[in-house]
Amino acid sequence: MTTLVVGQWLLGTTVERVVDGTGEFPVWLPHFGSIGQTVVAYATLFDVLTFVVCPLLLVWFGYELGRHAASVEV
Repeated sequence: MTTLVVGQWLLGTTVERVVDGTGEFPVWLPHFGSIGQTVVAYATLFDVLTFVVCPLLLVWFGYELGRHAASVEV
């Protein structure tokens, strides 16, 4: 979860610097056509991670924890 917050902040900061003309995209960061296409691609990626992958992982973790707790004798 922290990785998502930091990643979104880094992407926002990078995009702001590119748009202002005070910086450029890092070489290691893949580009998708224009700046707008790149921003939309990464924003979509972060949205999928935030609203699909994280909830699925939390539900899976809760299921496994409940399954483990039910199988342990008290």
